[in-house]
Amino acid sequence: MSKEFIKFIFTYENKIRYAVFEKRFDGNAPNKTGGNGSGHSRISDPTAQKAITNAMPVNAVLIEYGESINGRREMQRINYPEKWLRVIDETYKFYDKKKQGEVLYSKFKRNESRLETCRRMGIKKSWYSVLLNDCIKHAERLAEGAGLLNKRGW
Repeated sequence: MSKEFIKFIFTYENKIRYAVFEKRFDGNAPNKTGGNGSGHSRISDPTAQKAITNAMPVNAVLIEYGESINGRREMQRINYPEKWLRVIDETYKFYDKKKQGEVLYSKFKRNESRLETCRRMGIKKSWYSVLLNDCIKHAERLAEGAGLLNKRGW
C-alpha cells in the first residue's frame, strides 16, 4: 500500500505544493488578538501572528484526483504534506545525474510514457521498472525514517 501511495505523492506533487501554499497563506486565517479583559495575555501583533502561523507545520491537505463524475472527483487526505514534499525533494536530489533520477524525472515531471522514456534512454521496459522501483523504495525508506508511514501519513 505505501508504494502506491508514494507514487500518488510523486504524481500529485504540484497539487500538494499548491495546497500547502494556499493553506499557509490563506488570508482568511483567524487572527488571534488581544484578550479584551478575558484573562488572555495575547498581544495584538499581526506580524508576529503571521510569523507564528508560517512557522507551524500544515497538518493535512486534501487533494482532488481522477476523473470528474457528476462534477465531483475523488479526494485524498495527505497528512504532514510538507514532510512528504521533503521526501520528494530528497529523492530527486539523491538520484540527480543518475539513470534512476532520469527515469523518475521523466515519469513524474515530464509525464512521459514508459515507452517514450525507454526509447529515449535506450533501455528495456524491465530495466525501466527496476530503476523506478529503486527510487520509490528510497522514498519509502525516507518516509519511514520521517515517521510518515507509522503516523498514517497516508
